[in-house]
Amino acid sequence: MTAKASGFNPIGIPVRRLIEQSGITASFVYFGTIYGPGGVFGDAIFPALASGKWKNFGVGADRMILTHVDDAARGLVRIAGFGAPQIAGKTYVITDADPVDMEAFFGLAAHLMGVAKPGRVPKWMASLVAGHSLIEATLRATPFRPAYLDSPDFDLIYPSYRQGLPLALQALGLRRVVSEPKIHGAPTVAQGI
Repeated sequence: MTAKASGFNPIGIPVRRLIEQSGITASFVYFGTIYGPGGVFGDAIFPALASGKWKNFGVGADRMILTHVDDAARGLVRIAGFGAPQIAGKTYVITDADPVDMEAFFGLAAHLMGVAKPGRVPKWMASLVAGHSLIEATLRATPFRPAYLDSPDFDLIYPSYRQGLPLALQALGLRRVVSEPKIHGAPTVAQGI
């Protein structure tokens, strides 16, 4: 049984196959949804949350698989440092090990900004604005195992959004609350999936 391609996979999978069939020496790097200063989170999503215009979408079973922008950049630099012969044909997954639902992620962000938690809209409605592929790519219920660059000496700076989000908001000048809320229960960890 094969899973139906979703998100950007209908584009990415055929492109990867073409590259593999071409004989070109290549490596493949996959990230979780990249958050932090810069990019769509820093330029649009976090400011929309701060102004009360952001709405969550999806259901509790949907998870965002995240990568802080600093860890994404460090990972690419680390891979490039291995040299072409060592990385040829390999696949790397750079993502933290703490997938999270939108309500928890944006709930923490709202708390740290000192604003109200965002409301929710159905996925179909969010798709009308952002596009179906982007919505599917943002929320993944797919099990994954991060591949931390085949290197025992590489660790993420932000292994969870709980470490990365407060500093990302601070760098953007959006963090207003210093204390973090108490989180009931153990964090969701993807190791062993």
